[in-house]
Amino acid sequence: MHNFEVGLDSIEPSIGSAAERAVRGTAAPMRKRTETMRRRLAVALTAMVTAVTLLPAHTALAVPSSTPITIEGGGWGHAIGMPQWGAQGMAEHGGNTYDSILSYWYSGTALKQVTEVSATVPDPLRIGINYVLSGGELQKRPFRWLDFTAVNGPVQVCKPGQEAGGDCFTANPGESWRYRWHPEDGGFCAVTRNSAVMYSDASNCNIRLFWSDQPNTRVSFATNPDVARTFARGYISFVGPVTEHRNEGYLGWTGFHFNVVLSLEDYVKGIAEVPPKWHMEALKSQAVAARTFGAWKATGGVRSDCSCHLVWDTWDQAYRGWHHNSEGDPIYGQRWRDAVDSTAGQVVVTSPSSTTLAQTYYSSSTGGATENVSDVWGSNQASYPYLVSKSDPWSSLYAPSTPSSSTSIRWRFDFTAGQIVSLLEPVFPGLTELVSITIEEHNASGSPKRIRVTGVAGGQLIHKDFVSRSPSAGQGTIPQLVSRLGLRSHYIQSISGGSGQGGGEPADTHVATSVGYHDPATGIFSQLVPGGAERTFYFGNPADIPYTGDWSCNGVDTPGLYRVSAGYLFLRNTNTQGIADVEIYYGNPGDVPLGGDWNGNGCDTVGIYRPSNATFYLRNSNTAGVADVTIPFGNVGDVPLVGDWNGNGLDTVGVYRPSSRMLYLSNSPTGSTVDITYSYSEAQAGDRVIVGDWNGNGIDTVGVYRPSTATFTLRNDYGPSGAEVVFNFGPPNRTPVSGNWG
Repeated sequence: MHNFEVGLDSIEPSIGSAAERAVRGTAAPMRKRTETMRRRLAVALTAMVTAVTLLPAHTALAVPSSTPITIEGGGWGHAIGMPQWGAQGMAEHGGNTYDSILSYWYSGTALKQVTEVSATVPDPLRIGINYVLSGGELQKRPFRWLDFTAVNGPVQVCKPGQEAGGDCFTANPGESWRYRWHPEDGGFCAVTRNSAVMYSDASNCNIRLFWSDQPNTRVSFATNPDVARTFARGYISFVGPVTEHRNEGYLGWTGFHFNVVLSLEDYVKGIAEVPPKWHMEALKSQAVAARTFGAWKATGGVRSDCSCHLVWDTWDQAYRGWHHNSEGDPIYGQRWRDAVDSTAGQVVVTSPSSTTLAQTYYSSSTGGATENVSDVWGSNQASYPYLVSKSDPWSSLYAPSTPSSSTSIRWRFDFTAGQIVSLLEPVFPGLTELVSITIEEHNASGSPKRIRVTGVAGGQLIHKDFVSRSPSAGQGTIPQLVSRLGLRSHYIQSISGGSGQGGGEPADTHVATSVGYHDPATGIFSQLVPGGAERTFYFGNPADIPYTGDWSCNGVDTPGLYRVSAGYLFLRNTNTQGIADVEIYYGNPGDVPLGGDWNGNGCDTVGIYRPSNATFYLRNSNTAGVADVTIPFGNVGDVPLVGDWNGNGLDTVGVYRPSSRMLYLSNSPTGSTVDITYSYSEAQAGDRVIVGDWNGNGIDTVGVYRPSTATFTLRNDYGPSGAEVVFNFGPPNRTPVSGNWG
């Protein structure tokens, strides 16, 4: 999986080399190829697929109810489209502009003015302010009463059918106004000022509030716990009486709907999705995404359940009016207004030649990659080519990383087996004992596609599968499992703890990559093995170039050597002294040897990088022959890299550019895109870049080896500096290698 890396200053960049590729990239925390995974794949391919499998009860060995079970994952939200923390990372760390941020997360799209789109976007928009119960549960039911006050200036309270300046009352600052529906005596509405009735009617309660000098003059509903907001733009519309029949428990509930009515631009200024102190390019990308989503959603027309085009909460978008996370922030509010104004009217369309609004879904963060919309919501992927899985290392750089944080990108929940049984019994009827919980399949992003819960129910050992979408008879859904267990998102990365015998495979495990070195004077390999011991053995000639890979497909990386003078690759299948198990004539003298799993079959095979033309030549078998995949990538003078940058089980290419200390990594098996780019400021002239999954999370990242001091400096993300692991291993001036040594 890991290639020998050329010294950073060993190849001089050519003058007048091709322009650097556009970069707007990210990557994902996922599984790594392991023996467990290959075993599961074999089981999946040979077993008869059924929703529920009954096995003899005597084969079950349930774990004790006190057995600890730990579930770890990442991200917050559905992970479709743009992750907000990912956008912030791209802007703050990657130097990306808002248009490049949007085009990365919404693949193949373009920006146009809203006046150019084919759909008719309503003007003005009606935003439904919904009833929020204690605990944050949002209910679509009418209000019975609301108190309001004028702030910084007069507000006109206008009777049904009246505009500002017509038959209206004046609400002045300091006065207490109330709009209320009285269900008694057949029902009627009333507007009061300081408890005095100003207007009442039994059938027409469509009162509106108008004010000028916006946004300085505002209307406050701050004393209402169900709203607790202030609105500065547009006007307020109370629509009533309306009777809600849809919500169970509130059948026949009569009251009024509460709308803020305003232009699309004023609506976006009240969006409170991200802190306005964020990087301006991230704010701009949020403004355009919010404008596009609002415009698209509004084309569906006015909804009867709220008399509105959109609701004010994250059922659609978090519209908050004059709020500390929008233009109402006393320090940073002007930044949000500037972001909206500087992108005025811009929306995302599905392609450069299209006039169709894109559905610009977004969420807080991901566990490492966004999702294919088809994998999570079951949508026809061909209809949404821009909502595809994109790797996301930026969220992990910038989102809170404390597991206890409510918005943390990394989270952990600890249970006992007994708690799991109690929580899952409603969706796993009859479950009395737990045997195991395992992740059996993954989506393109690396999130679970199928989770198997094995337990005892009705005296039988039963496997029940929970799938990400489109469950068959007897299956559950992963959202059900997430909801029952109270997890933060569907992006479960590991499930660990005791498991019974006979009850499925163990939970996914990731093996952290270790390091080693090759002595160019003696030809001796030294490997740092678990427990801190050093394993040494002799293989090949001292002048050979070392690299490593899992040549025998058993999850253990072993050495390879490239004999530059002859163009021969020599592979050994064990980390012991001996002769080559495989000899391959491949490439030309001067090429750089590589090893990786180019096709995702669980086996590493050889490849070479040709410095003279900046091209990778990869073979899908450890045999002589022509390249199966040819990938021109980067510029002459770059240093080649290969690794599993997004944890999907495929090794793909990348380069390090010594002249700028920039890394360019691709998640495409054809190298057609640059998905991750960043500056690695830790690197110095003479250092050698190495690749590995240093923390065992399934994602390869980079580090450097400093020959003069034999120091390894390793990072667990795609950040520019601040290594997480620094240590010395071996004498100076050796050639570094990396791998899982077994």
